[in-house]
Amino acid sequence: MSWDLSAFQTKRPVTLIDGLTEDDLVPLQHQQIMTELAVIAKACDAQLNTNDPTWLTIQTDAWIIEFGLGKREPLITMALHVRGDEEPKEVFAYLVHKCGMQLLEWSTGEFLDQQVAIMAWMDASQT
Repeated sequence: MSWDLSAFQTKRPVTLIDGLTEDDLVPLQHQQIMTELAVIAKACDAQLNTNDPTWLTIQTDAWIIEFGLGKREPLITMALHVRGDEEPKEVFAYLVHKCGMQLLEWSTGEFLDQQVAIMAWMDASQT
């Protein structure tokens, strides 16, 4: 599997990418993202690599996610490059449910179904 997404927070609920501007986005701090990714990695029993603060990775035996943060501070969006045999649903769920982010699929231009992410988060929380 190979999957590319963008993750960002918005000031108001957004269901379509059309018309979304930078003014609609909530600025994020690199340190805040690094802290959240450390929590996610621990919850997933994954390895977090922060050697390059502009390009972080979380990896398990089943998948790897590369987080492109860039050098801009604050950052507006982050890129997620997902590779592996399984979908990292628990990571998506955490980003949506705990961080309040929206995930936009590059191939379709559509948002990841947030209900699916929330259900995955609930399933992960019960184990």
